[in-house]
Amino acid sequence: MFKIKFHHVLIILLTGCLIIILARNLFENSKPLKIKIDEALTDYDDNYLRTITNQFHNDKLYAFYETINNNLKVVSLENDTIKSLSVEELISESPMLSDRVVSWQGIGNSSSGTNLLYGIINDPEITQLFVESEDNYSTHIFKVDEARAVWFKFLEDRVNIPVIITATDRTGNEKFYFGPERGNL
Repeated sequence: MFKIKFHHVLIILLTGCLIIILARNLFENSKPLKIKIDEALTDYDDNYLRTITNQFHNDKLYAFYETINNNLKVVSLENDTIKSLSVEELISESPMLSDRVVSWQGIGNSSSGTNLLYGIINDPEITQLFVESEDNYSTHIFKVDEARAVWFKFLEDRVNIPVIITATDRTGNEKFYFGPERGNL
């Protein structure tokens, strides 16, 4: 009789543990992606301030975020069986503060396969940015605040040199150009 009660108690305890684990996983999976990303970035970086944007590219999830030190960081994220999402790799880090109208940085990361152009826009009138050296690709632009925005473009291949960037306002008037003198390509 003792053996039967012991087995019943053991089965009840194991079933209870299994139910708790399944309920936890269900809860984690029901969280919105933004909350999962913010939690992963907070766990990863003590200086995390806010997520600017996230983007899926080539089956990977990337997050762009600002730190309390006024840096912009780009990381790749991965599914984690324990914490739902975690930072897989720091792709790049650059200052958010710049005296340039448009800053830019190119990443050709062979270990992760990430090819990326990105930067900061410090002119609220700029609403479009094109990377002419990459077949005139339009970029993604996300407002950080009233004065600043982050722009980026994931590339399928390495960055073409020379990099040529043009930024325009809402009506198409050029506000910024970076590259060789026009006509000297």
